[in-house]
Amino acid sequence: MRLTVLFSYIFIVFIACLLSLQSIIFFLAPYVRNYNVYTAVSIDKENRLATANQPRLIFVGGSSMALGLNSQFMEKVTGKQVVNMGIHAGLGLPFILNESLAGLKSGDIVVLCLEYTLDKGDKKLQAQLVDVNPRAKEYLSFSLIDYIQFYTQNVQRCLSGAFYKVINADRLDPIYNRSALNIQGDVISHYSLPKRKTLADLVKWKDLGDAEYIKQVNGFINNAKRKGATVYFSYPALCSSAFILNYQNMQLLEKKYLQEINCPIIGRPQSFVFNDKDFYDTVYHLGKYGVDKRTKIMIKLLDGYL
Repeated sequence: MRLTVLFSYIFIVFIACLLSLQSIIFFLAPYVRNYNVYTAVSIDKENRLATANQPRLIFVGGSSMALGLNSQFMEKVTGKQVVNMGIHAGLGLPFILNESLAGLKSGDIVVLCLEYTLDKGDKKLQAQLVDVNPRAKEYLSFSLIDYIQFYTQNVQRCLSGAFYKVINADRLDPIYNRSALNIQGDVISHYSLPKRKTLADLVKWKDLGDAEYIKQVNGFINNAKRKGATVYFSYPALCSSAFILNYQNMQLLEKKYLQEINCPIIGRPQSFVFNDKDFYDTVYHLGKYGVDKRTKIMIKLLDGYL
């Protein structure tokens, strides 16, 4: 009897807490919502993917892709409509792949240029994404634990967002915002700015190309082929310091990719390694000069396939 009462009490407390948290989201989410945040570019990229005419050349990746391609020049040289689907590695590998897959059409040519350390993503960033683009929730892949983390991070996002708005400190990032991109999907807001003094994310990586990563990539390739698209795999831009620091792992990873990725691979990791001075703020994000260099290399490498 006492045990039943205890469980009933716990259940009531749980429901009360859940309702309280849901109330926070219900009332505060509309208050803090801003359709000009960077994650809102997913709306524009999905629309571009839905409306761009054939023939189409689609690049898929995270922010290394968003800040790694001159799509206008690529269009001019190839004669194809270019769609740059890169947004942010923090949105997670499932989202990056699923969002692009949903919009593919027969005849599309897809180039996968994925960061080396993609995982399930940052739940707070994903919560902001879903807030401005509810359709994005369809492209996320969550376990029960993932969903609990997503929910709690959404509550925290609403509370902190409301606080910053009250004190008038909810300013948009001057570089990473919805207006930072051109029509093809390239981030160009940093082109006239000097590179940062130090590059973020300069660390030694571990467990590159794990089984789950390869499985998801091959799943995308197989599903894209069923839609009538042609898929190629390539490598992201990377600063020379990061490449040297991770050289042995990169050699092993390239060998693994050649053995296990189920589509042609364009170039090698070192094909897209550039001087640190060509990068803007992270080991992946190219400045304007670096973007143009990488685009020309990609065009040359793609030429034999297109």
